[in-house]
Amino acid sequence: MERELRDILKTGKDWEKFKTMTPGLRICKIPGRGSNLPTLAVLVNPADSSGNPTKKKDLYVRSISELEEFRNLMNSEKIEEIIAVVDTINKEFIQDERVLDI
Repeated sequence: MERELRDILKTGKDWEKFKTMTPGLRICKIPGRGSNLPTLAVLVNPADSSGNPTKKKDLYVRSISELEEFRNLMNSEKIEEIIAVVDTINKEFIQDERVLDI
């Protein structure tokens, strides 16, 4: 795996995406800019039954420290509380819109 990823970094096209054996995870070559060299990122996006991304946008993770930051956020009690409220509001809004269309 390491050799393949090094090859992608050296020879892959900028912003080119590569599938992995794990549905929902892809690799992307991010171009260098200014004094920053090109890097690789793991793209996280839930996959459908065919292995295709289900969301328009990917979550780009380039380091273990970024992964830890996302893990901490996703495991916080506050995010579940906020998402529960958002979910309720969204469901109510959809129901209200359906009623208005009748």
